[in-house]
Amino acid sequence: MLKYIAKRFGYSILTLWVLITVTFFLMHLLPGDPFVGDKPLSDSVKAAIYARYGLDQPVYIQYLRYMQNVLHGDLGSSLIYSGQSVTNMISAAFPYSADLALRSLTFAIPTGMLIGIMAALHRGGPWDTTALVITALGVSIPSFVLASILQYYLGVVFSSWTLANWGFRAFPISGWGTPQQAILPCFILGFSNLAEIIRMTRSSLLEVSGQDYIRTAKAKGLSERKIVWRHILRNSLCPIITILGPLIASCLTGSFIIESIFNIPGVGKFMIMGVETSDYMVTAGSTIFYGVLIVGANFIVDMLYMVIDPNIRLYDDKEA
Repeated sequence: MLKYIAKRFGYSILTLWVLITVTFFLMHLLPGDPFVGDKPLSDSVKAAIYARYGLDQPVYIQYLRYMQNVLHGDLGSSLIYSGQSVTNMISAAFPYSADLALRSLTFAIPTGMLIGIMAALHRGGPWDTTALVITALGVSIPSFVLASILQYYLGVVFSSWTLANWGFRAFPISGWGTPQQAILPCFILGFSNLAEIIRMTRSSLLEVSGQDYIRTAKAKGLSERKIVWRHILRNSLCPIITILGPLIASCLTGSFIIESIFNIPGVGKFMIMGVETSDYMVTAGSTIFYGVLIVGANFIVDMLYMVIDPNIRLYDDKEA
């Protein structure tokens, strides 16, 4: 078990190092200059600014200093907003992104598993048809397209009617803080994840239901309830948990599109701002932060495997 944990942890550290390295050098290859604005700067002023942020040093020196700072939790300072630490900017914005992601996952995970289970247990029925329709829509419709459609029909048309008749907007199209403002962005962010969870849950249960030990359990006369809860669901969890790590990470990393559309002050706002203004530090810091979340989520999923599937522990012990 310890060898398995150490191996996965080592892979995670290696992945983060590669991510930080690639991100750093890609940021320096992007065209544009963060200090070129409406008013051109003199060579002496530009040289002083470059020296202040260490951009006058060779790239490998900048890389070594950046790695040293990252190891101490320092993601540098914004090149556009003077005196603003990237770490502090992300710390202030992340609660909004996390709130959005957690609410969308709270909607997507239980709903998706419920629909997927019912679709598998009642194959060919209304539940199955509903699951297939949701899966097709969730896979085929991009989040920004769905956001535009719902913003117009629910956020403008329907909300204008509720405002005129009841005195409030049912579905505000921007901002964050009230329950009404959270409905549309949480639903849109969670819809594609909902479709993926339904698809994986349904296919996993159908695959397990066709195994020989399930037929043996039925031949022994076990009740349908015991077969479902003790055999089918338990043995169907591993494939479902496999996708939960990437889905959780995708909710956090993919939320910047929804944050931009609905004007939510999350981390995605700074990532887009960094790209538009060539703010290397903000862009690199946001990317590294999201990378840590993705790698961390996958590591937690790997640890959950040992709890659900004892074969992983046995295989690791045999290797040791």
